[in-house]
Amino acid sequence: MSEEMDMPCPCPNCGNIVEMDDMCNHPEDFKTMVCDSCYDKLEEEMNSGQTQDHFGNVLSYRFISDESTIYFSVNGESFSEWNIEDCDPDMSFNYFVESWNKTQAITLRSIKLKTTEIAEFVIQSETGGESYSCEDVELVQSELSHVETHLSNLATTIEPEQESQLSETLQNRLDEYLKS
Repeated sequence: MSEEMDMPCPCPNCGNIVEMDDMCNHPEDFKTMVCDSCYDKLEEEMNSGQTQDHFGNVLSYRFISDESTIYFSVNGESFSEWNIEDCDPDMSFNYFVESWNKTQAITLRSIKLKTTEIAEFVIQSETGGESYSCEDVELVQSELSHVETHLSNLATTIEPEQESQLSETLQNRLDEYLKS
């Protein structure tokens, strides 16, 4: 038994026929009305987004307007949430990404690879635990110093055009080092 509608109306988004009184204003176009289901989907799309950092991590957000809260995820795992009353979710996400990238740059600059312990670990990993001399450790420390300098330089020169290449560059440098 179908319910008779007073004012049946097609949703311009999905084509479903719904009662005119059950339609909502389109979130982006005040001249258009859509069904509740399409409104929820459109609002979800408008209140979420994602980007990728220099190392291939996927940063994403979802804004819940009823709570005035934006939820951030990294590689699909919940990371943080901010209360952003009277703020634009996209702008808040941009601030989050900027903070994320600065944190990575600071971390890259603070990596200390040329320690004796790391040099000995590299030698033991490469030689299978065979004996080594102090000169071997000093040589590896010198090479690690170059890698450390390179990482520090990368941290200070990261620009948007380079972001996609950074992960590949780091991997290539590490591969080159391990081969030598």
